[in-house]
Formats: sequence, C-alpha cells, structure tokens
Amino acid sequence: MPFSRKVLSETTLADMPKHQTKFNDRWLDEIDGNGHKLRLWCSKGKTDTTAYCFLCKKTIQCGNAGFAQVLQHSEKSKTHIRLANIACSDSQTKIAFKTIHNSSSIESQASSEVSEIIPVPVRNICVTSKKDDTTKAEIIWAAKTANDNYSFRSSDGIGDTFRAMFSNPETLETFSMSRTKLSYVIGHGFAPVFKEELISDVRASQSPFSLQYDETTQCQVKKQMELHIRYWSPVHNEVWIRYYTSQFFGHAEGATVASAIMSTFRSDDVPLTQLLTLGSDGPNVNKTIWREMEKKIREVYPGFQGLVDVGTCNIHIVHNSFGKGLDKYGKDAEQFVIDLHSLFKYSAARREDFRKLQLNLDVELKLFIEHSSLRWLSIGPGVRRILEQWEAIVQFVKFLESDPKKIPQSAAFKRVQATVKRAEILVQLKFIASTVTLFEAFILNFQNDEPKIHIIYEQMADLMKKFLLRFMKGEKVEAIRAHQLSTLDLARHSQLSDGDLVIGEPTRQELNKLKEDQQKAQLLGIRAFFTAVAAFLQTRLPFENKLLRFLSCLNPDRRSDASLRAIEFVASKLRTPAADIASVSDEWRLYIHDEEIRKPEKGTRVDHYWRDIFKLQTANGNLRYPLLTTIVKAALVLPHGNSDVERGISVNSRMLTSERNKLSEETINGLRNTKDMVKFSDPQSHRPERVPVTKKLLSSVRSAHAAYRQKCEKEKEENERRRKEKEKEEAEIARRQKEMDALKAKNASLLEKETALNEREKELREKLEGVGQLLIDGNSKLKSSVKSSDRAGINAAEVMIETASGLAQKLNAEISEIREKQRNVECQKRKLIEKSLGEVPMKKARVCASVPKQASKKKRKKKSNVKTTTAT
Repeated sequence: MPFSRKVLSETTLADMPKHQTKFNDRWLDEIDGNGHKLRLWCSKGKTDTTAYCFLCKKTIQCGNAGFAQVLQHSEKSKTHIRLANIACSDSQTKIAFKTIHNSSSIESQASSEVSEIIPVPVRNICVTSKKDDTTKAEIIWAAKTANDNYSFRSSDGIGDTFRAMFSNPETLETFSMSRTKLSYVIGHGFAPVFKEELISDVRASQSPFSLQYDETTQCQVKKQMELHIRYWSPVHNEVWIRYYTSQFFGHAEGATVASAIMSTFRSDDVPLTQLLTLGSDGPNVNKTIWREMEKKIREVYPGFQGLVDVGTCNIHIVHNSFGKGLDKYGKDAEQFVIDLHSLFKYSAARREDFRKLQLNLDVELKLFIEHSSLRWLSIGPGVRRILEQWEAIVQFVKFLESDPKKIPQSAAFKRVQATVKRAEILVQLKFIASTVTLFEAFILNFQNDEPKIHIIYEQMADLMKKFLLRFMKGEKVEAIRAHQLSTLDLARHSQLSDGDLVIGEPTRQELNKLKEDQQKAQLLGIRAFFTAVAAFLQTRLPFENKLLRFLSCLNPDRRSDASLRAIEFVASKLRTPAADIASVSDEWRLYIHDEEIRKPEKGTRVDHYWRDIFKLQTANGNLRYPLLTTIVKAALVLPHGNSDVERGISVNSRMLTSERNKLSEETINGLRNTKDMVKFSDPQSHRPERVPVTKKLLSSVRSAHAAYRQKCEKEKEENERRRKEKEKEEAEIARRQKEMDALKAKNASLLEKETALNEREKELREKLEGVGQLLIDGNSKLKSSVKSSDRAGINAAEVMIETASGLAQKLNAEISEIREKQRNVECQKRKLIEKSLGEVPMKKARVCASVPKQASKKKRKKKSNVKTTTAT
C-alpha cells in the first residue's frame, strides 16, 4: 500500500547512516508534486547516494535530505516540469528512440548517446499497432514457457485464462506470484475450501456414497493412499467419482489405514451413515480395513447395518487371470516382448539401423511397445506390434550377426537371437494375440467414469462363457447358468479335442508347420493356459453374489416383469425399510408399463436414463418414483471396479516426479483437490477460469499465508523440540557413557582385587590341608602312644596337635577374613550392575546384607569343629 512522503522520508532516514542517505527503490512508487509517479522519470544514480532524472539527463544528489531532494528537483525545475507533462501524459504513446548529443537540444546535458523509453506526442510518432502488442505478449509467454520448462499443453486456453485473470486492468499493478506463495495458496487456500465443497455436495445429495481407495509407494518413498468418493452429485445430477484426500503411511496395516480414514471422516464431518461400501483392488489387507471400518462406525452409530458387499475390483481379477495363464504357457513370448523393447529403448544407433531396414522392407515405421509384468494384458499391444514387424525383426538379427562388432553383448539380445530361430515362438505369439482380445474388450468397457454396476455381472458371465467355449464342450457350458459357473467341472473329459480347440486360424497354421511331437507339446501348453485362466476366474469372480446379479434389473434392456423379484432384493440390501418394500414393488410395476419412458439411445449413460425418469410426476404434481429414485441412486454409486482411483494414481505420478519430490503433503493434497475442482467445474474443457470464485475461496486464499506461517511456526517449534530432545538425549548418553566408563574402571579394580583374594584363599587352603594332615598324624600318634603307654610319644603327639590346632585356627581366621572381603567385593559388583541397569532390586540387597550372618554361622561351625578335633 502506498505510504506518505513524510513517513517514507522519516523511516528511510532513520534506517540510513547519520551523514549520508542512500537511494531507496520504494521512492519510485511515490507521486511527485506534479502528480507523476517517480519511476516514470527517475531511477537510481551511479552511486548509492544519487538519483538520476532521465528526462533532464541530470544526476540528483540525495545524500543530505534524501527523498526531499528528489522531490525538490521535480517541483522547482521548469525544464523538468515541461518534459514531465509531455512524457507522463496519458494521451501519449511510449516509443523507443535514440537521442543524439546536440548542444541546441534540451538533452544536451547528456554526455553520451543513450537509448531511453521516452513518451512523445502522438503527432510526432508512428503508433504501435494492437497486432504488434498481441504478438509481443505471445513472444513473452513463449519465452517464459521455454525458459521454465512449462509443458506445451499448459498453453491451451491460456488466453481465456489471462483475460479472466486481468479483466480489470488495475489487477496488473498489484498481481504477484512466487513459488512459496503458489505453494501456500494451493495447499492452505484451495485445499480446505475445495474439500469442504465436495463434502457439502455429498451431504446435499442425501443419498449413500461409496469410498474407493488404492495405495502406492511414490517417489518420496511414502505409501500414499488415495481416497475417492463416488456419489450422486446434485450439481450435475449424475454419478461422480471425485478425489477426496490422500493419507501417507510408512506401514499401511489394515487397522492403521481404517483408523486414519475414520479420523479424516470425523474431522471433515463426513456423514458416516451414508457410507454404502468400500471399493479396493483386492489384497487381503482390505479385509481387515473392511472389518475395522464397520466396527468403528458401529461404535459411533450402533444401528449401522454394515457395508454392502459387491466384491473387489473385477478388472484386477481379469488382469491377474491372464497372468496365471502365461505362467503355464506364454512365458517365452512375454520375455520376448520385454527383451525387444529394452533392446531399442536406449540405443539411438539400433533405432536408426532398424528404421533403414523397415524402409527397405516397406514395413511401417514403428518401435516396440513396453509390457508391464504387473499388467499382464499390456502384452497384447506388444505382441501385435511384434507380429507386424516380424520380418524386420528376423532380418535385423541377421544384420547384427553379420558384423561381430555390432552384436550386442546383453543377455536380452542373446535371448532374442535364440528366440527368433525357434519355430514355436510364432505359435505362442499368435495364440496370445488371438486370446488377449477377449480380455481387452472386457477391460476397455469398464475403464471410464460411467456407472456400470448394472452390467458388470452379465459382462463377467459373458466373458467366462466365451472363454470356456474355446476349450470346453458346448453342451457343458450352455447347460449351466451364470451363478453356477464357479462350480463347472474343468476336467479333461469335458474339454474339446485338440483339433477343435479355438486358438485362432493364424495359430493353427503356425502349429501345423511344426513336427508332431512339437505340436503335442504346444497343445498341452495351450490346454494348460485355458485351464489355469478358467480356474482362477471361477474362484475369484463373484458369480455367486446375488446382489450383483440382481442389479442387472437397472439395465434399461432388462425392463420386464421378471425383474420384480430382483428390485425387491436390491431394495432390501440397500437399506430400504421393510415397510417400504411393497411400495417399491408398486413403483417398479408402474415403471415396467410406463409408456412415457422410452428406451434410451445407444451410448446413453444409465444415470442419465434414470435421472429423466426421476423427474416424472403424477397428475397432482408429485414425484412418480420417489422410492425408486432413492434405491437407484444408491445402486449406481456402487463401484464396478477400481480403475478410477488407479487413474488418479497415474495423475499423481505425473505430478510428483523425481525432479519434483519436495512437495509437502498439504501441497500434494491441494494440487489434487484443485485438479478435481477444475474438472468438476468444467467437465468438458477443464478450464480453470470456470471454477467459481466464492467469498469463502477469496477469504481462504487471503488467509492462506497466515495458515502457512502458522504451519511453519509449528514445524519450527517441533524441530526445536526435537533438537532439544536430541541434545538432551545425547547429553544423557554422554553422562551414562561416562558413568559406564567409571563403572568399568571400578569393576576392573574389583576384579583385580577379587583375583588377588581368590589366589590368597587358594594358598591358605593349601596350607590348611597340610595342617589338617599334621592334625590327623598327631591324633594317630596320640592314639598309638596311649595304647603303648609311650609318654614321650604322647607328649610329641600333643605338641603336634596343639601346633596344628593353632595353625588351623590362624589359617581359618585369615580365610574368614578373606571370605568377608570377597563378599564385600561381590556386593560392590552387584551394586555396580544394578547401577548400570538403573534399578536396585531389594531382594538382592537383602541377600547381600544377610551373607555376613550366614558366614559367621559357618565360621562358628568351623571353630567348633576345630575345638572338637583338639579335644579328641
């Protein structure tokens, strides 16, 4: 905001040294006494304390009074006032021209030739055309795009965007943007508002919604789980699946994920009772998430009827089934597709040589298609491309073999070299090309945003039967109903003969070129492929799911009396009160025979077909199908697959790259919420100017900086807390290490003392053994001398006994003293151990304290033994 000259001068001078005022760029936005902005005639001079008037070609000293000196020049110089009135007039056009030194001109004060942007009267110049201005703007934008590596697609519709941005020309004066501002505007300004608008739309629908999720490890090495909400949008009056938010995990266990989802739901005030089901891609961890979500919702709403089960993503099941077949037959072909792509991926020389060969052979100039081992059906395009280029591939291998210097040494080329010489490879390739189309058609049908829960069951059964008829006897397949397909016996006796297997005519032709034993081997592999795929589909596809089967009644082509039982079952499963089931039946009968309802045109979305029915009214103006409206809206938000969420993960991978991996979680969520809101606001063109700029959005964007600063402060406080904790922890570790070193030193001293005491005790006990022998000898001599009445012998024996007793007593006393010292050492060692562990067990302390008493008892016992021996 512009500030007064007085404040500017005071604040600027206060900040400057006392004797010299420096030029301040903020002066240029001020208005002089003539009503002109300073930047129209003034700039910084050659030194910090000067300004320069490029109208008068004069240097202005501003070291003494600062801004006041600059104003003085503009207000007191008549030459300046005259030039400024011409140059700064709104009626003039600015052009670039060269002023030449001329003593007779006003510009004679300039010392050299200079080029300046000088406004001059219109009558003296050639006015720049609007076309030139437009071209100039386009040049600047193109240069900006090239310099900052913008994608070319980002310029689509950019003109409309700029016109919407700057509909008020004054906006150009105050518009500003930077990387930091962009980050907090998107993360803290857009995200909360757009997410809140999504939840408001879900609430306004007053009908159930489904939550779909999928998880992947992104380039920040975090597990990002995307959450999408599928619901009937009252804004567009159709089913929408929209990005809700992302959760970030290290370990994504089922209970952890369920807790995070529930926490997000509660913080955003999502209507939990409207949650109809969860959609996922099928891993076992999702079973835990399902159970935990039901449990947690019932803790809040005890009357919750549970989630509706329509199975997992059937698209994943079909993908995986083809992979099971390739495990049995087709591994060589799969590896061949991978190797050929890798052989040309990073080699410009090979690409050039191959292109020349294609031109010579008149083969279409195409390279090989990458195949992902996690998406087995991606092998189809790769195989078809190889078959198109087969002749060129064979010739290229021969071309490389002709020159030893050109032969690649990679394992991939060696495999390719060996594979092209095997006749069986064409059988595999053509069999896969013939079979994969059946699965691709199914996948393609369900990879869009339209609700297709009403046809998924029929399409599954159709795929299964078509596939079974390729290797099973027709009467076996045709006799079984769709819900019994999982029980069909795939035994060999129910299968077709080798000659009747449906493997495609090109495959059969290549097969006939092989030897008989090779043909048998290939047919065994093909049969194993068929059996493995069929067995997997039988156990994974939900053929026995009654709800999924009965949802087919919503198909406009199934509008008949036979569907009455189906709609009643669907209504009961979708939480319709039992008392309303009869009314649902009445409405369904009316729907079947309603002549006002016409069969939709081909390609019409099923929700568009039904929304026209919802609008129908009775003669008195009431809705004709109120209960069916509720049931059908709930049914059509059931997910038929998880491809919508997977497309979101692809969007995320393009947005978050290895070069752009510093985005915060708030910014990532903000970017995704913004993309979703742009698409929701303009489903056809995705133009950002179509996003409604509400007062809430304006307020949120204006307060985004405060939210960003608050977040930064919290992060700063958290980092400071962690730093202090780390310092405290390091200090504690150092203190403990110091104590441990002291304890080790003390322990070493105690061990040394203990060793010395043990050695002394051993020495004394050896002496005590000698004294004991002397005592035994003395007693023996005394006994024999008494019998023989040998007085001298008795005296000698008594001397021996007395001497031995004295020595024994002395040695025992010293040993007792040593034992006492040993016990003290042991107690000190225990205390050291307890201190090192940080605890002092009281029982051990008591035991340690009681040892001397026990020792004294033993000592008294030993003394009594010595006395007894002496007396004897």
